Parts: sequence; structure tokens; C-alpha cells
Amino acid sequence: MLRFVEVAVSEPRGVYHLKVAEYNLHKKHIKKALRKELFPDNFTVSRYKFSPYMACSHGCAYCDGRAEKYYVEGDFERDIVVRDNIDQLLLKELSNIRERGPVCISSGVTDAYQPVEEQLGITAKCLDVLSWFDLPVNLLTKSALIERDLPVLEKIARRSGVSVFISLVHLDDKVRALFEPEAATVGQRLDLIGKLKKAGCTVGVLAMPFLPYIGDSEEHLKTLFGEVMTRGADFIMPGWLTLRPGRQKDFYLTRLNESFPGLVGPYKELYSNNLQSGNPLKNYRDEMAERMDRITADMAVPTMVPHRVYRNTLHKSDELFLLLVQMSELYSRKGIDVSSLRKSIDRCCEFLTGVKKKLGKDIAFNTETMNQSVPDLCRSGKINSILENDKLSAFITEIFLEEKIFDSTDLKLKKAPAGLR
Repeated sequence: MLRFVEVAVSEPRGVYHLKVAEYNLHKKHIKKALRKELFPDNFTVSRYKFSPYMACSHGCAYCDGRAEKYYVEGDFERDIVVRDNIDQLLLKELSNIRERGPVCISSGVTDAYQPVEEQLGITAKCLDVLSWFDLPVNLLTKSALIERDLPVLEKIARRSGVSVFISLVHLDDKVRALFEPEAATVGQRLDLIGKLKKAGCTVGVLAMPFLPYIGDSEEHLKTLFGEVMTRGADFIMPGWLTLRPGRQKDFYLTRLNESFPGLVGPYKELYSNNLQSGNPLKNYRDEMAERMDRITADMAVPTMVPHRVYRNTLHKSDELFLLLVQMSELYSRKGIDVSSLRKSIDRCCEFLTGVKKKLGKDIAFNTETMNQSVPDLCRSGKINSILENDKLSAFITEIFLEEKIFDSTDLKLKKAPAGLR
């Protein structure tokens, strides 16, 4: 049975992939810009999503977007699909949004600030459109190019809120150059945290994926977490490397062999299960999860978007849904039985879905109605008829009627800071 072990590795070989400023741009006129969700997801805490590009010229060796399941054709880091009419569609679609909620830019298969954006400026155009709407904006990136748009991000942050998720898993820039050749340097990304905070943005760090035997040691995690929290990060989302069988796994192992040939064998064993999810063997996952949870708990580091952040970016019905989902995940990590909580989530989801469907196309009043529904349920005591859980209902009532927030680091309620409703 495989054990979670520290593998001694020598200094990486001097194999660096030079930046290539030549891309094959494929312009694509799309018919729809926004992907809409009925409820916010627990990763980006967004209701609406779009990507100005498909594929990514950052050239990250581990990128999950290389996998066949995402249907990205051609050379993933050179054949870039450009959705050049997306800003025009956004203007139309944002005008017809029925419920207020965060809009997320970028995805797991692209970066809105990849190198081609510097010349094309499509993300900048989209942000300009978004600045005219009272909608929070969430961004995922590992590029320093986002600094160009600090003025408009500051404007949106003052009006409705901005959260930026910065990807960072290395503190050694030599390792970064091997696996993320065209992304921002470690120093640039660390500096970004402070610059974005100064502009009024919430900043989280996507500490994923930690590369086995290269950047997953206890010492590395503690140093990385400590550094980004010192810089002012609001939360850290850690995660291990997934290698889906096929293009992604083959590409990564080839790149690994160039600089760490002694690790190819251990990696092949670690990912010998060839799961479609790309997950490594269960022993590694369990021990890595325990390591990440223990370190973040000891350091009191939030590992998901904190309640204090999304309280003012989601209307109260979506806030309730996401709060319950987060509680379920957090309690489950601590070995607490959440079967009853999950049943309550299902009932809550069914109820809120019904309310949303009844509102239909009543654009003017959807957000207002959904914002009032949860406090009204708490005042009347009807919240318990939905959740069917006395303790949970009392907990939720305290949050929505007594201006409390849920602290994900100690699982306790606290008085909401000034400025949070």
C-alpha cells in the first residue's frame, strides 16, 4: 500500500521553456455570453460566468484544461479561441438579469489575463461593461496584467464588490518557471495581493495544485500559507494535483521528465489508478487532506470564500443556500455526521427553487423578493418547517435576525463587522 512519503529530489535540471509570442488566434462570434446557475457554486461563489477566451497561453504543465473532456482543439497554449463579440453580448444579457449575483470571469480552462489579452483587451472591454451594472465581479488569474485594470476594478469594488482569486503554489520562482513558464512570477503575484487589497478587492489564493514530492511538504505549505496571509489574503483554497488519463497526464509527465526525471516513476505509481477524475491514490489524498486541514486550522486560515465576504454580494436566499453548503463541507471535514444537514439542504433547495420559479420573468422584483424571504421565514418561525431541524433553524435565525456571521475557521457565530447588513 502506498504511503505518503517525502521523496528526496535534487535541484531541477536547467530546462526552461522560452516564451513564444506567436499564437494562432481563432476568432469566434458567439451567440451567448453568460452561463447562469440557479444557485451560487461553493468555489467562486458566482451566479453568472463567462470567459473571453478558450485555451490558455500561460503554458502551465499541469493544467486540467488539456484533458480531452474539455474539447479544446489544437495546441492548448498556442491555439487560442477569442470570443471577440463577448462584450457586446454582455451588455445585452446583463441588462436582463433577474437576480442580482456575482459574475465570474475566467474558468479552469483559460485565464482572462493570459498574454494575448495585453494586445486584444477583450477582458478590459468586458470589465468596462460590468462597471455600469450593480453586480459583484469575481476574477481568477495568475497574471500580473490585471494591474492594468486596477482603476476599473476599484470602481466596481466600491459599488458592488470584487473578489480576485490568485493562483499560487510555489514560492521558488525557478520551479514556477518550469511548470508555469508564461505566468506571472512569484514576486509579482505576491505583490498583487497588496495592490488589489489597496484597491478595495477581496483577495483569495488558489493554492492548487500542489505538485507531489515538489511542493506538497508540510514545511512548504506552512511557509506558503504564512506568506500569503501576511500579505493580506482573505482566504486560501488548497488542493492536490489531478492528472486525467490522456493528454493532460502525458503532457505533465513529459515536462516532469525534463527537470525531475527521478520523479516520473513515483508519479506513475501515485496515479496508477487512472481515474477519470485524475485523482491520485486514496492514501495520498487522505493524508494530503489531513495535512492541509491541520495546517490551515492551526493557522486559522479560511479555506473557502468567507461568509463575511459573500454576505453583501449574494441576496439572502442565495446566502442561506451557500451557508448551508459550506457548513456541510466544513463539518464533514471534521468527521461530524452531516446526513441530517444534507437533508435540510435538499429541502431548502427545493423550497427556494419553487420560489424562484414562481417569480418567473418579474425582473424588477426578483432580487428584492429573494432578499426578503429568508428574514421573513425566520421571523415567522416557518424556517423550521423547511429545514426540519430545530437546532439548525435557531442557528440560521440568529444569523439573519441578529446580524451574525459564520466563522469557517472555528465554526462559531460572531457579530458582523460594521458595513455588513
